[in-house]
Amino acid sequence: LFCARCSAPMKQEENFCQRCGAPAGISKAPIFCAQCGAPIGDGERFCQKCGHPVGVPAVVPVPSTEAAAKKKKKKIIIISVIIAAVVLVLAAGGIVAAVLVTNHQREVATQEYIDTATEFKAQILLSGSKLENIGNQMESNWRSYIYNRYSGYTSPRAAVDAALRTKSSDVSAVKANDPVISDLYGSLRTVPDEGNKELVEIKEQVEDLYNAYSDFYGCVINISGSYSSYIEDFSKTDAAVVKEYKSLDGLLTAYGNK
Repeated sequence: LFCARCSAPMKQEENFCQRCGAPAGISKAPIFCAQCGAPIGDGERFCQKCGHPVGVPAVVPVPSTEAAAKKKKKKIIIISVIIAAVVLVLAAGGIVAAVLVTNHQREVATQEYIDTATEFKAQILLSGSKLENIGNQMESNWRSYIYNRYSGYTSPRAAVDAALRTKSSDVSAVKANDPVISDLYGSLRTVPDEGNKELVEIKEQVEDLYNAYSDFYGCVINISGSYSSYIEDFSKTDAAVVKEYKSLDGLLTAYGNK
């Protein structure tokens, strides 16, 4: 006999099911397998679908230690892969961001360098034109002393000093601007991008122009020697400044037109 409620086996003399307590005389209800849920026919002691004994509670499979370990290991591996992928994505993003920042900084520094070189060129032109005026006045006075006995100059020094007085405003402006030119030149001696051949070329041309200007400045402001040597030095240093100025101007123009 089997319990009508839970299908547990019962002895004929039992009035109540020992498993669920149902009376032995209750009408039989449909029976289903506790393991798989398939219907159980009358008198069947085993499920025809899964073979589970009738009246026996469902068995929950317990994974073996090895299987559980493998499952846990697989889960850890999957999580580790996900974490590694996230880290790589973040790292790649950080690298890209760092590269973009570095490139932007380099572009800003390069533009500042070009602007400074342009200002340096402008200051050289400003002071160079004044030095030409001073030098030409000196040459005129000196020549007058030599070839015009009515000039009133008693010596070459007197002729030079008279020229300096005549061009005193230009002399003051050139001397005041000399530290400005020196500071600009100092800031241009380091190129922000040594791999940029155009910037390196501009840097070298800045140096050539500064050296030419320094020679021209010394020739006019710190005048010495004879009249002929002065004329020769003045002409040579003046031409050198003009030449190096045009070269720098050409490089800056070409860079700006890229």
